[in-house]
Amino acid sequence: LAENAEARFQALGLRFPFQQDADGKRKRLTAVDLEHALCYFSRYLSAHDSLKAAGARIVHDKLAGPITRGECPRPSIKWFAKLNEKTAAKRCDTWLKGGVREAFTS
Repeated sequence: LAENAEARFQALGLRFPFQQDADGKRKRLTAVDLEHALCYFSRYLSAHDSLKAAGARIVHDKLAGPITRGECPRPSIKWFAKLNEKTAAKRCDTWLKGGVREAFTS
């Protein structure tokens, strides 16, 4: 995967935002980079499966505005993966009040 990543992105017409070294040359993806990407993808799937459409709507309605306006940090995917449609509203409210902020990113 790592050896063919650039060619595959080109074949799909995707402009991947490769990191650059000090000389401005693109850094190739490594197996570790791909492992991390697949791990995050797995977490997104887990969050999607546990939230379902109703839970995702609650999270969007409660957090999209405040995050966009910079009123609170964006939770990490680890935080989202712990939600389900029954707990989403309460956990979002706690997040907005500055409560438990486990594993967040800015």
